[in-house]
Amino acid sequence: MSDTDPEAPRNKREPLAIPAIEPSSPLIEKQAALDTFLRNLSMNQTMDEEDARRAIDFLRMIYGGESGSENEFRHSHASIFEIMVGDYDPDAKRPDHQPNFTTTQLANNIGLLQAVIEDEGDEALMRKFRKLKDHVELEHKRINYIVRQNTSSLRCSPSSTAWCAKTDRIGES
Repeated sequence: MSDTDPEAPRNKREPLAIPAIEPSSPLIEKQAALDTFLRNLSMNQTMDEEDARRAIDFLRMIYGGESGSENEFRHSHASIFEIMVGDYDPDAKRPDHQPNFTTTQLANNIGLLQAVIEDEGDEALMRKFRKLKDHVELEHKRINYIVRQNTSSLRCSPSSTAWCAKTDRIGES
């Protein structure tokens, strides 16, 4: 089928964009590549098996250094937070006051990648990937919590004084 064929699929899915990186790349370049990868992963709605395989190959390039060596890569926790908050647009909230789609999609896609890595039985990669997954999930939950707290406090009014008093006590010892 050609591009002008009226029977051609209209919504051709773009493959997941994965940055180029080498195992010997400097750590700062690996972090920049991981940041780009995570941003791309947060916008990929339909990761297929080929995307997952390419993503796992990328993660092996990033995390492939020997444990304890000077070239062992450890992702930046702050960078993950910046990516997820940077993707968060308060004006794009869903009606149920959840974070926007890209933050949730990143957490979902990370979960899909974990399943594939576990199926492959790559324990070395899995140990390092679990930390990345844990940090992504932590930030996702933190963003959810902040959005809910800010949304709830906006609903606090004189007509709901019992609820307001209850929320004022949160955090007290």
